[in-house]
Amino acid sequence: MARRIVNSMNYASDKTGLKKLTSAISTVKTPQYRDALTQRLDVLLKFGKGDAAINFSAVDLDGNPVDLNKLKGKVIYVDVWATWCGPCSDQMPSYEKLKQKYKDNGNVAFVSLSIDDNAAYWKKNVAARKADGIQWLVSRNKLLNYNVAGIPRAIIIDKSFRIANLYAPDPSSITTEKMINELLK
Repeated sequence: MARRIVNSMNYASDKTGLKKLTSAISTVKTPQYRDALTQRLDVLLKFGKGDAAINFSAVDLDGNPVDLNKLKGKVIYVDVWATWCGPCSDQMPSYEKLKQKYKDNGNVAFVSLSIDDNAAYWKKNVAARKADGIQWLVSRNKLLNYNVAGIPRAIIIDKSFRIANLYAPDPSSITTEKMINELLK
């Protein structure tokens, strides 16, 4: 029961869906699990769809510090991945195609955000794929507010620097382009 609730928390797309989990949490018999679930729910309710995006710092391929807020004013599609993640690798061709569709649109930014612990592996992977565009590396603990529990993971931020979708569809999803186009209007 607790595992199902955790999964529901991790993939709830908005706060309304999260609030509905309160009654399920109250049915958990083990007090420690119930308390842990309640605490996690409280954290998730503090940040989600419609809230101002929270800035974080990362590094680019040259090791220079970069901040998410430098992309304010654009629709931002953040693709969170790692070199050791097979499903992430499977999504990379779709991510590259998605970027290409918008390459001439200055109102959208695609951030390839690796959570690798080893910068050398990350750089080697990016070079081997000949990936271009925004390539950043971040420590996973800087993404705690974004609840990155699993990858691949996508986040969409609107032009007002507000969360449009904390659990956005993967690049291969047919709804991804639709979401981006809607936010570009």
